[in-house]
Amino acid sequence: MLFKDVKQNCPIYILDKQEFKVTQGKAIKDAGFPYRDTSGKMLNTFGQSSMVVDISIEAEGKTLPFTIPENLSTAYAGDLVLSPNPEDIVKELESMRAAAKR
Repeated sequence: MLFKDVKQNCPIYILDKQEFKVTQGKAIKDAGFPYRDTSGKMLNTFGQSSMVVDISIEAEGKTLPFTIPENLSTAYAGDLVLSPNPEDIVKELESMRAAAKR
């Protein structure tokens, strides 16, 4: 599932790479209608603004707002990895494990 397809109460999995902790949150509401990012923070591979969606996630009693490119299934926000797909979080953990073995 892509972030643009997230609906209210959809589970969102959060990996905190600093604490090596995975939590499950939920989307507070449907992902909004995609819009062009005008901040310049989300550039596509051609250096153009990408389309983003706003998502608020409730996890562990907190509500966290994120602006995420619409066509992603995994997003990174500092030390957090976000995904509506648990298998994407598993892949990220496996990648971290492989990097630690080097």
